[in-house]
Amino acid sequence: MKQRSRALAKSSLLLPSLALLPAALLSALLAPAVAMSQWQQQQYAWGGVAGVLGLWRAGLLACYAWGAGAHMLEIVFSERVVMAAADDPQPTGPLLAALQHPDPIVQDWCLMDLASVAEGAPGAASRRAAIWADETGANGWLPISRYCLAELRDFVGVLAAALPSLQGAAAAGSGVKWNALQLSAAGGKPASSAQDAALWHLQARYCRLVWCMRSLSGLAADAFTADRYGVLHFSSPGLGDVLAAQLGVVAVLTAFIRHSSSIAVRPASAAARLLQRLSSAGSGGACANGGPQQHVDAAACALLDTAKTCTYRLTNTYGEVLASVVVKYKPLVGTVGEAQVLLDSFLAHQQ
Repeated sequence: MKQRSRALAKSSLLLPSLALLPAALLSALLAPAVAMSQWQQQQYAWGGVAGVLGLWRAGLLACYAWGAGAHMLEIVFSERVVMAAADDPQPTGPLLAALQHPDPIVQDWCLMDLASVAEGAPGAASRRAAIWADETGANGWLPISRYCLAELRDFVGVLAAALPSLQGAAAAGSGVKWNALQLSAAGGKPASSAQDAALWHLQARYCRLVWCMRSLSGLAADAFTADRYGVLHFSSPGLGDVLAAQLGVVAVLTAFIRHSSSIAVRPASAAARLLQRLSSAGSGGACANGGPQQHVDAAACALLDTAKTCTYRLTNTYGEVLASVVVKYKPLVGTVGEAQVLLDSFLAHQQ
């Protein structure tokens, strides 16, 4: 906070001063000293100084308000909420309580903190070890994994409902209502409600899904050396459930992006076409291999990258052992054979 306060004070003083210094110099150089009397010159000089000072005070206030707002937003978006101190005797208690909180914002703070702890944030070693300290898993792994897996399974179900080609995932009854019209291939006709729900989940739940995948994969990788009681391997949900969820997210996002990129969107108006071109210049082309795909959502591409990264964290930690694990669990989408093929591509580093 001290560093932020010093930076705020420096920027508030420096910016208006640098901006008004040329104006003050020009005011002094262009003063008509010949055509005015001494009293008039004094009045002109004092008026110029007062004007510059007034502008400087206004600039100072504007820069301070702008800088203060920017620093507060930076704190909100970059400073994670730490649910427990490193020396807390029960570090998982506040985290588990926050996951059950009715406010989704508190749950998001908890998931952000959990993801940092799972991935080995500085000073979080004792908190991560406390998750595996309970041999039953009731005060650590089990409630955390159930919550995160429920989020991922619900997401996979919503996206699978929008893709008729995918089988094996039931549509989640989340009751999501989306108030925007998504143009279909017919041009001007709204897409199905299942597609609207899928787009809503991609946008609104992006951060939550990323934190859940990071938490599950980070804790599963940490259990390879830290799980003394074998909680991850002998409890349910376990390693196989995490692997099935990660592969399901990768499979459904890959199918969703492929399906979206195959639809030729034809906006109904010239303004819609211009808006589509502008929006696709920085996002849509990143998902396709041949030409820009204006209708593919950038969140789907970013979420797929995160899902692949988290899956690689599992395969790089456990290796070929996962090949015997994946056949024992029902995949969220597709068949067991398709899940095996997808896992083999990760083990061969082909994704």
